[in-house]
This record gives sequence, C-alpha cells and structure tokens, in this order.
Amino acid sequence: KRFAEKAEKELVHVCNYQDWDPAHYLDVAEMTTAVAIGYDWLYDVLSPVTKQLIVSSIKTKALDLVVEEYKTGNSDSWTNWNVVCNTGMVLGALAIEEYYPELTQHIIGEAVKYVPNCLKHLAPDGVCYEGPAYWGYTNMYLSLLLKALNDNLGQDFGLSEMQGVDKSVLYYMHS
Repeated sequence: KRFAEKAEKELVHVCNYQDWDPAHYLDVAEMTTAVAIGYDWLYDVLSPVTKQLIVSSIKTKALDLVVEEYKTGNSDSWTNWNVVCNTGMVLGALAIEEYYPELTQHIIGEAVKYVPNCLKHLAPDGVCYEGPAYWGYTNMYLSLLLKALNDNLGQDFGLSEMQGVDKSVLYYMHS
C-alpha cells in the first residue's frame, strides 16, 4: 500500500507540471510513457481525482500536441525519436482510450504510418545505424509499442514483420 501511495504522489506531482517540455519532445514522450504505465498499473488504487488529473494531463500535455505535429508532417523522423515519441503517444492514447476513442484511433493510425520511417533502416540485417546505445533506446520503446498494440488491438500493423526487425537483436549481440 505504501508503494502505491508513493507512486500516486509522484504521478500527481508530474501531472501538475506546467508542461512536459514540448520544446524537447522526447521529454513529452518519456513522461507520457511513464504516466500511462503508472495509470495502468495503479488504476485500481488511484483516487478518482488522480485519475481525472492523469487523463487531463496525458491529453493536454501530450496527445493534443502530437495531433498538431501529425498535421504538419513533422513526425516522419527516421531516428530513434520517431519510435520513442510515437510509442509514448500510443501508450498515452491507449491509457485514456475510454474517454477519447477517436483520438486514440487517430494517434495509432499516425504512429503506425510513421514508425516504419525509422524501422526501415534496420533492413536487411538488423543493423542500427545509430549505434548500440540508441539501438537499446529505440528497441526498448519498440518493444513497448509492439506489446501494447498486440495486447490491445491483436496486431502490430506489420511493424514486427518489417525487414531487419527480427534480426536486430543480432546487431546488438555482435556489437
């Protein structure tokens, strides 16, 4: 119980930030990922006020911002940012889907459209052009994305089937 109470206190703390640093969108993505996971894990013990704060924070500090990014086409990065940012937004959207189902579907659709811009560089043999550290960072988030899509929607929209994705672990082992 004390761990859940402490985690709720931390969720409230970060949700009360003015923003999640949209000037450096990786910060938004990482915070959204953390808050979405905390919301999911602690849902049954969170107070109604905390739940409302989390839902509002994910929507206004992350999802509303990324919708604007999708409109401008600035979300087609081919670096690790692509996977990290799109994963954070998908996790945030799935966390609050019951309140914003259309928004969730839109974000998932955009994310699965843009994530291949990064993953295509793993072809043909799984090599990560950004090196082992960014391989780890990218694949940590890719794993979260694939698991969330498969668990919630029963599919990952072919992302795991892209050439090189299944061989990417070999790159890490060899490097």
